[in-house]
Amino acid sequence: MLKILFFLTIIFNTFLVHAQQPQVKQTPELKQQIEELKKEITDLEAEIKVAEKSDPEEAAQLKKGLAALKNVLSMMGGTVTKQPVKTASVAAKRPAAAASPIVPIILKQPLSVPTAAQAKDNLLWYKGKKANDSTLITMTGMLVQYAKKKGTVVVQPPKKNDRFVKTVDELINNEKRKDEVAEHFVKMENGLLYYPLLVTSMAMYDDLASGFAAAVKNTIELPELRPLPAGDEESRSPEISTAENKRPTPEKKEDVKKAGDPAAIHKHINEQLALAKKLIQQLPPVASFPAPPARSLGFCGTCDTSLLARERRQDGIWLETYQGEEQRIAGILLGIERTKALLGQESNNSFAELLNPITARMEEKDNILLEKFGHDLRYSQIICIVVLGHERQRQLLGMGTESPSLLLPLMKKAGAAYKKYFDEQVEAKNHDFVLNMPFHIGVLRQRALLGLDEESNEFGDLVNMLLEYNRFAMTTEIDFIYEKVNDENEILLKATGTLESSVKKYTMLIADSCSFRMMPYSTDISNQTIEKVTMPMTVKSGAKTIRDEENKLVTYRYSGPESFPLQFPEFKIDFCNNSKSDTAFMTGFVGDESTAQQLGNAMSKTYKQYKADILIFANYVFYAGAIDEDRAIDQGNAILQTISNFQNQAPANTAMGKLKQQYEGKKQMDIQRQGLINTMANDKTTFLFTANNKSTVLIDKFNDFKKRIEDDTELKQGQIHLRIVHEPVR
Repeated sequence: MLKILFFLTIIFNTFLVHAQQPQVKQTPELKQQIEELKKEITDLEAEIKVAEKSDPEEAAQLKKGLAALKNVLSMMGGTVTKQPVKTASVAAKRPAAAASPIVPIILKQPLSVPTAAQAKDNLLWYKGKKANDSTLITMTGMLVQYAKKKGTVVVQPPKKNDRFVKTVDELINNEKRKDEVAEHFVKMENGLLYYPLLVTSMAMYDDLASGFAAAVKNTIELPELRPLPAGDEESRSPEISTAENKRPTPEKKEDVKKAGDPAAIHKHINEQLALAKKLIQQLPPVASFPAPPARSLGFCGTCDTSLLARERRQDGIWLETYQGEEQRIAGILLGIERTKALLGQESNNSFAELLNPITARMEEKDNILLEKFGHDLRYSQIICIVVLGHERQRQLLGMGTESPSLLLPLMKKAGAAYKKYFDEQVEAKNHDFVLNMPFHIGVLRQRALLGLDEESNEFGDLVNMLLEYNRFAMTTEIDFIYEKVNDENEILLKATGTLESSVKKYTMLIADSCSFRMMPYSTDISNQTIEKVTMPMTVKSGAKTIRDEENKLVTYRYSGPESFPLQFPEFKIDFCNNSKSDTAFMTGFVGDESTAQQLGNAMSKTYKQYKADILIFANYVFYAGAIDEDRAIDQGNAILQTISNFQNQAPANTAMGKLKQQYEGKKQMDIQRQGLINTMANDKTTFLFTANNKSTVLIDKFNDFKKRIEDDTELKQGQIHLRIVHEPVR
């Protein structure tokens, strides 16, 4: 029965990876395994016939094993009994366009740009030619539409001169861009493993889209100008509506008239103008503002997407301190313009005379902000959105000639800072930053939203660069001493062995929630082999001392196979929480049918040699305990059922859906496989360590797993030396 379990473990470890595809591809190795499995089934059927007569209970257990082997054969394509794969076609779903931040101005017919002689009309503070009572076109070709009841101004600059067109187009195509990124990983080898990072990246896409959409919207909300409470002429007045402000309550012309007679309203407007002038005089020095909230640049700061909402709230608090007083003054002035419009009065020079200095001050403040913090990556996102929003606001207000954009020098400075910092962190081995793919994808997305042209295959180059960086070399050494004694505490059996890695095993870090796992480097998980998912361990030395027929201790030097495959450990590495140890679950030696045969031969001659039976003693380093045979078989059948369910799933119809389906299938297979290993290996060895970020050596540690196995049996030494060193491709 143990041989069946051993064989099943081997089969599951090599076959589970094929569950990522709708059908199992019969590689030469898989065909060989099918033939070996057929032979194993034939031999087992013969063994069952004998056992039915001599030991019915054993025969019943063997029949369970036979059923499991036949199920495996069916799943591997060795019989014609497997269930047909669902082939129902699902139409590919095209990504929907995102909501546009632009409110369109719909006209029955195009308007001609007026000449200076034709531009005699006013709409609020705008001057040009009216198409009707609520719509005007300026001499620059800018369309303006005012909804009195809502207090909303819609402004539509001519496209050919609008520096924000590229940003708006990117926002409209946000879903399409997300799908393009996901499609890149669908086509990429092992792309499904990046699904958790893509979930975070997509959240960052949406977060950026939200901030940029608020910055480039083409509407201005005119606050309602309410009477000041008696004796409180400095009470807070309305401000320009931002993404954080609520839209003011609509008001009717009659509501304004109720505030008093024309003389009282005129007096109130003058009081508000006086308040605005007073607040301008009280403004602090233009450079007097705090640093923006700093964003985390490492994986720990982006892996939890719920942090994005908290960061956005922090941005809003800082924005209030940065521009709150200026926005308050602008709100008073815009409220006055709304009141005048409701009363049918035209704008006068006082609006521009007071608002122009405020917009000029904000431009100067933005320049200082860039000078102080524009070189620091931690502030680049909030600075970009703030500066973009102010430039858009000045454009929509139509106050004079637009100044040259500050964004190009900002992006040059931010781009240089990003490259410099990235190179420094690569040199420093800061894996938390360098492998933070969502952050790097976010940088590229921010460039696109700012309308900067993308370099040829910039995204693909980034992914390849991160893949080349993400390579580590793992070596392992195992040294054990196993002893069994009699009642007089005399040695009955002593076995020693020293095994070490035959070659470096290259590995890579794979994100899993806010931690990392490790897997063999650049190994196609859809075409796995035992060699790819194990580490060859060379037997350097070993001896077995045992009592012979005359009760004398006889020592045999190891003379078996040169090497055996050690199962790749299950890692969990967390750079975010240093209070908890990182772990590597070591699950012992495995092998193929040849290894099982060698082990069987060695066990039949255990008193005369020391060969493949070294695996029995070496595996005590990794686990000790009785195997629950029934549970192991049940676990194997559960694996087969999971594979069958996955194979019969209808395919997803979006790129992210495909990656999610493949990733969740792979994860479920890993859970099932680990369950089988846990069943086969009680008291599994947990190797504790602290991974070293910002170091060439990620792990270099010795752990001794010596243990009492039974009253008369002890693992006197079970030392594992695990060393992992960062060795990028270049």
